[in-house]
Amino acid sequence: MLILKTYKLNLLISLTVAVIILALRVEKEILPILAIISGSLLGGLLLEVEYFIIAYFSDPDLEFSKNVVQFATQKNYVGLFTYISANKVSLEKRLINSFLFQFILGLLALYAVTSSGDNLFALALSLSVFVSSFYHMYEEYELKRSLAGWFWIFKTPPAKQVQNLYILAMGLFLVYILSQIS
Repeated sequence: MLILKTYKLNLLISLTVAVIILALRVEKEILPILAIISGSLLGGLLLEVEYFIIAYFSDPDLEFSKNVVQFATQKNYVGLFTYISANKVSLEKRLINSFLFQFILGLLALYAVTSSGDNLFALALSLSVFVSSFYHMYEEYELKRSLAGWFWIFKTPPAKQVQNLYILAMGLFLVYILSQIS
């Protein structure tokens, strides 16, 4: 139950994306509806994989990584997800929660929305991951009043005005992508 409480916003975002897609596409058959819902739910949780990538592959020497591995080996999943949720903001270099990955996600979501194919799972997955990424970005900005961690690829993070402009641009891009769903 604690895991659900910790990730209820991810679930809410995923379900909201699914409802938006279903409302705009007006699907009537069960398989496309299931594809949209499952793609959305998976997309909402996909960004959480980053913490396991950091713990096991990219930066296993961090204290965060050691604690994640310890919780996982003890099979204390409630403690694991609670720890990740409470300490994820302490990570400085993240692979997935970064402006570069978010930009690529945005392009993938735009491609999925505008392509002539009817892969509703890919559409829901890419859109849900992009919206979740936008929420994670906003959450970090509210917590730290900066997105310096999202711009770790640069030697010095951009000025606060540029960060605010980036948030605005991504927000407008998200609205544009949502307007293209049909």
